[in-house]
Parts: sequence; structure tokens; C-alpha cells
Amino acid sequence: MKFMKWILYLVSFAVVTSASAKVFVDHDRTADFRARRTYAWMKGTEAPNTLVEKRIRAAVDDQLRAKGLTRVEGEADLHVITHATTTTGSRLDVTNYGYGGYVGWEGFTTWTPGTGVQVRDYTTGTLVVDLVDPASNKLIWRGVATEALGINPNPEKVSKKVLKVTRSMFRDFPPPPPGATSK
Repeated sequence: MKFMKWILYLVSFAVVTSASAKVFVDHDRTADFRARRTYAWMKGTEAPNTLVEKRIRAAVDDQLRAKGLTRVEGEADLHVITHATTTTGSRLDVTNYGYGGYVGWEGFTTWTPGTGVQVRDYTTGTLVVDLVDPASNKLIWRGVATEALGINPNPEKVSKKVLKVTRSMFRDFPPPPPGATSK
């Protein structure tokens, strides 16, 4: 019985922790972002849905514009590359309903455990935003967001999630200059 409680705890923990977006940001500590004023889009891994891809690009454009960068065609101080993917999977939910009565063969009531098992399908979306130095072609900044989208995600909800995760990614952008102390 302790084993079942432990499994239930792990499944519950996984469900709770996967309920919101996980956003991670990293950057090259030697890169100086102060002189970078322009960016250009480069080809990455487009979202499976072209409408979602347009929303991703618009959200990233909005964030970079808010940080003082200008989008250009051709030569730029930064190249922006996005990778958007979805994966599907199944989740097993186990619920212990406690003990319930059962009338046995000879009319005696016995108590047996009641357990419910439910399999739920889900879709997880991952968005990676890379900023690359065009001169060296090296990655200097990366934002990664992963969020459960549900099964057959609603486009409006996906759009809201894209806005939310891009805001979170670029919250502390640009990073402090080399040698400066972080916030």
C-alpha cells in the first residue's frame, strides 16, 4: 500500500509541476549586447501550424522592439532563430477512493479498496529562441519555454501562452555587460 501512495505522490507532483510554463534563459557571459541595435530573422524550425508561427514571430518582434532593437532585412547585429515543436504523450492518473463495502458469496460484507485509473492524452509545446552573433555565427543568447497545451489546443490559448512565455524569456533582456554584476 505504501508503494501505491508513493506512485500517487509522484504522479500528482508531475501533474502539478507540469501545469505551467517552464522558461529557461542563458547567454554568453562575454557577449556585449549594448552595441546591438538591429536584428534579422533566420530560418529555424517552424511551428507545425503556420498561424502559430506568425504569432511566435510577432511576439518575439514585440519583445525585441520593446527592448530597443529594430528589425531589418539583410545585415544585422543579431540573427533571430526560433524552433517550435510539439510532442504528444499520455499521462496516467491513479486515484484511491478509499475502502468500499462488498457483499461476498455468503452474504458477509467485506471491505475492499477502490482505485480509479484514467489515461489522459496531452500535447506539450516547446519554443526555443536563439540570438546568434552574425560575425562569428555563435549562439550568444537562448530562451527555452516548455508548456503543456492539452490535447487539441485552442489557437487563442496557444497565442496567449506564446505571449506569456516570450515576455518571461525577455524580461531581463539584454543581459548585463561583461564584468557587470547580475541583478
